[in-house]
Amino acid sequence: MSGCFLGYLLSPILTHWFLPQENRVEQASDVSCYGFLIQKGQDAFAAGRYDDALKKYVAARDCPDKPKGNDLEARIQMVSNRLSVYKAGHESVRETPRAHPVRERETPQLVAKGDLERQNVAKSRYELEAEKLRAERERITAQARERQHASDMQDIQLKSALQTEISAWEMTQSANSEATLLKYLEKYPNGLYSKVARQQLSAMESKVKTEVRTPVSKNSTARETLKSIELVEIEGGHFAMGDASSRYADEKPVRNMQLPSFYLSRFEVTESEWFAVMGKYPAGLTAGNCATCPIRMVSWQDAQNFIGKLNTLTGQTYRLPTEVEWEYAAKGGQSGNARFSGSNEPDAAGWYERNAEGKVHPVGQKNANELGLFDMTGNVREWCLDLYNEKAYEKTTPPRFELGTLRVFRGGSWDDEADFCRNAVRAREQPHYRDERTGFRLAQNK
Repeated sequence: MSGCFLGYLLSPILTHWFLPQENRVEQASDVSCYGFLIQKGQDAFAAGRYDDALKKYVAARDCPDKPKGNDLEARIQMVSNRLSVYKAGHESVRETPRAHPVRERETPQLVAKGDLERQNVAKSRYELEAEKLRAERERITAQARERQHASDMQDIQLKSALQTEISAWEMTQSANSEATLLKYLEKYPNGLYSKVARQQLSAMESKVKTEVRTPVSKNSTARETLKSIELVEIEGGHFAMGDASSRYADEKPVRNMQLPSFYLSRFEVTESEWFAVMGKYPAGLTAGNCATCPIRMVSWQDAQNFIGKLNTLTGQTYRLPTEVEWEYAAKGGQSGNARFSGSNEPDAAGWYERNAEGKVHPVGQKNANELGLFDMTGNVREWCLDLYNEKAYEKTTPPRFELGTLRVFRGGSWDDEADFCRNAVRAREQPHYRDERTGFRLAQNK
């Protein structure tokens, strides 16, 4: 018997005696990755399964709990040497001629269980756990990236909104008017500059315009001035409200409306009439040199305040016209069907963008319509009594005009293009809105 073969037979016993032995692992779940694989490697080595022992030691290299100063590489080298010796001895034994050759079997030999285990190396539970940890780490990383992206997008949107508000405020300050301040507050009620805007509005409203010259004669009284308010009796009847050819949905469908007789002022309320009742001009209005120009820079609420004081002075019951009354009067009653008030040509009917030269004009300079009313087209837009309802013309019974929070004005202004000065066009704003293009005229029940 050769020395190699003898060494092969005695190797398990010698290894068991001379290699340092660690405590046997009874419960695999109670040990660390490194200790578990070392123990399995020792068991395989002691059983003469050098391939298996080598795999366990090599796998122990990747264990996260591998201690410093370990002898893992020495173990691997020792097992590798022993495996080489084993293979060399096994080959020499296999090459030795047999005295009595064995006839080859016709049926294939069964593969040993140990060989199958070596051919189909299953992942250890530590490898499976490592895969789970990697998957969890990737999921957490993906979530973190999504959160960061959402945060970045939110920052971009906030910066954009902030820049837009700053630009709006700069334009408001450059205009330095009550109308632009109101527009800023309407869009940014809790904005960066909302407090400053409210302070500026309050200062404008409380400022007394001592430099404005009164258009009222020293010898005239408020009652005498208000005698110029001339009312026209408007006979009630049926008419087609709306404009089927309009591009605006709130003017359609055209609806047949009926209303009773009423009174409407022949002209828009003028500066002199306003001053006679209120004793001062609206804040922000450059006035005093045009007593017969229509009043501007008045909100819907300002118009209501004026009417309340006017009724107290005169004992009358003036009010703002409704939308139905205003359009009926602008179209000339039952017989009128012109696009503008009294004419299909805007230049004949009133002052608008192309002929107004960028300013308001005294009342009554353009042609009157069929009912003797002036400036229903252009000059200044006129507040109506109603709340704005986009679907007021729909075929409901009765028509619903009293909805929403916005107030209606009609007729267009000196600063509007012709299409916005049509009889049927509808516009709306908040009841506190004021600008140089908006005034009103008076109505009264019959």
